Amino acid sequence: MSASTNQGTVASIYVASLGSAPMQARQAVRAVAGGGLEGDRYCEGTGYYSGDPVWDADVTFIEFEAIEGVRQRFGLALDSGAPRRNIVTRGVALAELVGKRFRVGGALLQGLKPWPPCSHLAQLVGSRDILPGLAHCGGIGAEVLSDGQIQVGDAIELVDALIQ
Repeated sequence: MSASTNQGTVASIYVASLGSAPMQARQAVRAVAGGGLEGDRYCEGTGYYSGDPVWDADVTFIEFEAIEGVRQRFGLALDSGAPRRNIVTRGVALAELVGKRFRVGGALLQGLKPWPPCSHLAQLVGSRDILPGLAHCGGIGAEVLSDGQIQVGDAIELVDALIQ
């Protein structure tokens, strides 16, 4: 992957005001450096994993293709917000963004680590099938490095690998 290569697009955006609250679709949202997406539980510090040193992230991403795979393999009627990730992407291998900086709309982010599904998600969805279904494709968590607007249809562009 070379710098500034278009890696995919934002298919949908979701926020929830509190942990376990229903996800609400948005056409656009403001990303806040070190916080998350305005109006989302993690930006407000009220998410299920807020403050957890292992599982706290500003923003979570998942590939639309992974959601489709779970629908087909397990016959689950999942909408794109069901996996409780903030940004659903198309055409990007999210795992390749871990440890790298990337731009989404006007915001700069850093991929932190893979974001597998949890038992809390299985409870909310009402099916444990989502756990093996998304075990290796549950998305990634990311940190917001600079404020910016993100909207459906925005490109996801690799900026560069982080210097360790």
